[in-house]
Amino acid sequence: MTHERRRRRSEHFPRAVRLQLASLRQRAGLQALILTGKRGMLLASDGDDIVRDKLVVISAKLAPLGRRWRQRFFTAAGCAEVFCVPVRTQVGQLHLCAVGAGGERAAFELERAGHGLARILASSTAGNRLGSRR
Repeated sequence: MTHERRRRRSEHFPRAVRLQLASLRQRAGLQALILTGKRGMLLASDGDDIVRDKLVVISAKLAPLGRRWRQRFFTAAGCAEVFCVPVRTQVGQLHLCAVGAGGERAAFELERAGHGLARILASSTAGNRLGSRR
């Protein structure tokens, strides 16, 4: 029997990354997440557009630090956490950043997804295309 995650794959790099991010957002209970380059440039995203745009600004400030980061924020809508995880790939270090109330589960899923994204880049010729966008 084929599992759902095995059916939702693509040979095309942009679609493969979008599927990975959408699956991660659902599993981890996140509002939005982004994949950025070394300087915080947006490469891919999934989720709420307004939250995503704010996350891009935060990521641009955190990306140069090159380390894992997590902070809890309290808003009128409740508590949300911002996560930023470095992802080491063949094209250099990228960053996976997210917003949500996912807690430890979200932190675990972000780490796991980082490895999946690195595999997607390694297995596709798109890794070279991504590297040339710098």
